[in-house]
Amino acid sequence: MLIEREEALRLLSEAADRSVRARGEVLLVAGEAGIGKTSLLRHFVDNLPPLVGSAWGACDALFTPRPLGPLMDMAPALGPECQSLIRGGAEASDLFLGLIDAVERQNDGIVLVFEDAHWADNATLDLLKFLCRRIMALRALVIISFRDDEVGPDHPLTALIGDLPSRAVTRVELSGLSPEGVQ
Repeated sequence: MLIEREEALRLLSEAADRSVRARGEVLLVAGEAGIGKTSLLRHFVDNLPPLVGSAWGACDALFTPRPLGPLMDMAPALGPECQSLIRGGAEASDLFLGLIDAVERQNDGIVLVFEDAHWADNATLDLLKFLCRRIMALRALVIISFRDDEVGPDHPLTALIGDLPSRAVTRVELSGLSPEGVQ
């Protein structure tokens, strides 16, 4: 059960509805560690309409990051063509186009979750920039979650966010629960 997240769920639902009906959007879900970003997004994805697809990928706090780790996580949900590109060691540009093709094949739209983007490697940041700069031509909702207290002015994610098409971006900033919510 989610407590005091009705407004965030409303923003997520409205963005998903707009993005699968008309033009794609990007949702930035920010908050400190442990605030409930993952729980919110899991609840949201678990309650999508049956025909709307979803794919989930995570960035990891590794000393040697997995290049394009989130895309590798998402590949099974994106179809055999995307999986073949990844397994075949395709160049990044071909993988990026393969993701666009996979999104376009989703007749009823798709929600793509990129979790913990504050740990994203450079290839994943490039993928996000490529995808999000084309988002308004797609029927997709791209959700990027991150710890805002770990993303300062010099963080690469800050530069990425600054490059996103502002009219396609919605921010959802999670705050702590009220004393009543904690009880």
